Amino acid sequence: MSNRIVLIGYPAEYFLSLALYFEENDLETLWIVFLNADYEFLKKNGVNKDNICYANEGFKFEKNKDIGSLKLELSEVEKVSDLMVNDIILMDRNLSTKSYDFCIQYLGHIKHRIADFIDQHKPGIATTWRDTAPQILGSLVCKTKGIQCTIATRIRIPNDLYGFSTSIYTDDLIELRRENVEEDKSWAADFLKEFREGKEKAELKIATRSFMDVLKLIPNHLGAFYYNLRRSFADWGNNFNRYTILQILTMYLRRRYRLFIFKLIKPYVKKVDTEARFALYALHTQPESSIDVQASFFSNQIETIRIIARSLPADYYLYVKIHPTDVDGKSLDYYNEIRSIPGVRLINYSYPTPLLMKKAELIFSLTGTIAYEAALYGRKAIVFAKNFYNHFPTIFPCKSPLSLKHQIREVLELKLDKSKLDEQIIESLAYLKPRVVQGSPSRVYGTKYELLRESDKEVLLGTYRLLANQQV
Repeated sequence: MSNRIVLIGYPAEYFLSLALYFEENDLETLWIVFLNADYEFLKKNGVNKDNICYANEGFKFEKNKDIGSLKLELSEVEKVSDLMVNDIILMDRNLSTKSYDFCIQYLGHIKHRIADFIDQHKPGIATTWRDTAPQILGSLVCKTKGIQCTIATRIRIPNDLYGFSTSIYTDDLIELRRENVEEDKSWAADFLKEFREGKEKAELKIATRSFMDVLKLIPNHLGAFYYNLRRSFADWGNNFNRYTILQILTMYLRRRYRLFIFKLIKPYVKKVDTEARFALYALHTQPESSIDVQASFFSNQIETIRIIARSLPADYYLYVKIHPTDVDGKSLDYYNEIRSIPGVRLINYSYPTPLLMKKAELIFSLTGTIAYEAALYGRKAIVFAKNFYNHFPTIFPCKSPLSLKHQIREVLELKLDKSKLDEQIIESLAYLKPRVVQGSPSRVYGTKYELLRESDKEVLLGTYRLLANQQV
């Protein structure tokens, strides 16, 4: 085993302390970065230049360049995954706004840079995120080299558990220890009881749902703006790996305007009829990697809602609930387009989700925690992505948009054996337990910003060593 790990696309300022911890414990850390700000920061803080691959270095877009050979080379990474390069481009919120020739030239460039770096250093394991096209491409390049690349996946309920997948999807969590059937089932039974008693809930991100929230979050937003402004000078002209300062400022002001319009117009229904027959879809926060990347073909939520509404029986409504952390993330036109779909009713974010789930005869989701919660309650749900909870007895992955109407009828008519259902849910939870560890791979998201704790670093070090040994 090579005692080296490569971090692909990790924000350098946040994760340098983790890398130093690895180094102190004889795990050499390599970096593949896509921002000059990260590259300069690492060098300034004593990281050996030979251990850093600034993948963008030397890239220059050439107009009218024949990209045929680059497309052929990029097609090689498609052979080690079910991902297509065009799909990867569309998953990226920044790169997808550029011309197709630009995308191919850029991805072709970083593919060569990453491949050469991997060949030179031969790491034992790689790790990345699923947020951007460069990160995803980097994971596929590693795979072509026979190097396992893992992506941390939060379970979210409980909040302090996470596992590791080997792809952008979360349905292939790696087994980290052997199953202990009785102990795992005992944990699962206790957790399920606490969840149903309301003691375990998913942690929401910081969000502005009122004008008071806007005032409270001004210090956070000013800090984030200063951080991005400070780094922007090192990446001047790069609008394909990051948002520009002007874009960030525009998005901030747009969200404040949208919140004002939302509070003024109140586009949701004023009274929710829970006695009507209805199915439920909870809007996801977007842009968000779990939607734009994992949901891929279904990432256009309005079109997905339209597909569901087309497929529902006429005696059902589709209730679409606004996400509590993305109230100001959607325009009034967006909400109005949803409202205009036949049979759809828009529900305010403040309406209790557990009550809606209890009354809904069917729940739809892409990658949302709401489907996982439905599974824990024993409620039926149809999902449109490969999720870690898809093996639960009441979760049904969408077979095909064309056959969705038939699948909906099948699921609605399916009679569940209530006497065995809880035991099946406990078994599904127990299956997850040997595939998760306690702590967090990053504490940037959630109710507050935190640095990684020493216990987090210790768990990550042990887990990466284990994963590297597993593939030898």
